[in-house]
Amino acid sequence: CPKDCACEFVAGGSVVSCKGLGLTAVPRGLPLDTTYFNMANNSLTKLKLIYFHNLTKLEGLCVSDNDITDITGSFEDFRHLNQVDMLVDLSGNPLNCDCHLKWLRVAADGTELLGNNATCVEPPHLSGKRLLDVPPSDFKCKISARFDEI
Repeated sequence: CPKDCACEFVAGGSVVSCKGLGLTAVPRGLPLDTTYFNMANNSLTKLKLIYFHNLTKLEGLCVSDNDITDITGSFEDFRHLNQVDMLVDLSGNPLNCDCHLKWLRVAADGTELLGNNATCVEPPHLSGKRLLDVPPSDFKCKISARFDEI
């Protein structure tokens, strides 16, 4: 269990709470059988989902009441994850509306949770459009091949 966090084993895995500790990063040493991780009320500014990739049983993640401005990675990689608790207002942020952001558009469907002025700046054909006005099918990535590495 990470330092200063509370860990409790319940049927099927560990519940880890690092709530309200003033943390600025995800702590190391999360049990591999973690099913729920609470990191609410901290000072996170970046959420790198790669930190959770070895948590194959993760079902719930709470990162609400932080100062997150950057999310790297995709929640699609977590096949058991069914609950993510965070408050997000993306108004005024330049968004690259490609395949990497499609998960967010799908999750926000029918809501105004992302802010009324969350706007795409990339790719060029979506520039200026509200994130929630762009159909999920338009969130695409270019396929590029690198032959110099062969």
